[in-house]
Amino acid sequence: MLAPKIAAASLAWVVASCSSCGHKEEKVGVVVGPPLTIDRDAGASTPFPDLDAEAPHGAPVTATFIDLTASGAPISVRTCEQVVVSAVQGEANADNERLAEGDFLITQGEGTLTVKGAKGLALVAAVRTDPCTPRNPKEAPPPLTHRIVRANAAPELTWGGGKMHAHLDVESELTGAYVGRIAGAAPIAEHAHDSSWEIVCTVQARGTFTLDGQTKPVGPRQVLMIPPGAKHSFAPEAGSTLSAIQFYWPRGPEQRFRELDKRDRQSGKSGKR
Repeated sequence: MLAPKIAAASLAWVVASCSSCGHKEEKVGVVVGPPLTIDRDAGASTPFPDLDAEAPHGAPVTATFIDLTASGAPISVRTCEQVVVSAVQGEANADNERLAEGDFLITQGEGTLTVKGAKGLALVAAVRTDPCTPRNPKEAPPPLTHRIVRANAAPELTWGGGKMHAHLDVESELTGAYVGRIAGAAPIAEHAHDSSWEIVCTVQARGTFTLDGQTKPVGPRQVLMIPPGAKHSFAPEAGSTLSAIQFYWPRGPEQRFRELDKRDRQSGKSGKR
């Protein structure tokens, strides 16, 4: 398996936790990018690390952005994971399935998925399934199966006086996980998710991200891995807009967007009727 090369301009930082200095499972937050790249000469079949062996400190979602090309990028799909592909700029094609901007393809089974396009950008992520029973080596590998969620399937949720928007795109197609789109120009106040990992993949961004008190600049094509219990916030630069693909594993924290949308509509702040 190929671990992606990180460009010289990339950043990464780690915040480790300790409870009374006793040994506990380390929960670590990481920011990587921009961008992660694929070494196409290494004979690799996937642009992201093997989840079990190389994902940062056990993160259940591993993601990267890939530039779409006519020749395509081969993606390995393995037991105990689902692969998510989303076209974020332009149009993508994955095993003859057409993906417009904002569409999501969810693939599982065992085999190789090829993602291509004339030009543009796609997000590719491997999401660990839990629970999972490994396949008996004597059994034939299951074929790849695909499910598509179209960009217009989920209604737009709005809050923050119309400054923040979300589409809760994939709520049941992933085993225990959620993925959807979030965008806006408002600051995101410090908060934490007690039992869920959050992985934010920035399509557009310009500002500062703070994780457990450590602040770093964040731009486009970066992946923010936030473990359960880690306090985090985002402050956009003036005039900038955040656009991102957001995962929760396990799902649940995204439901607050529905409540925020409801509150703004009831107060008349959202402009919706």
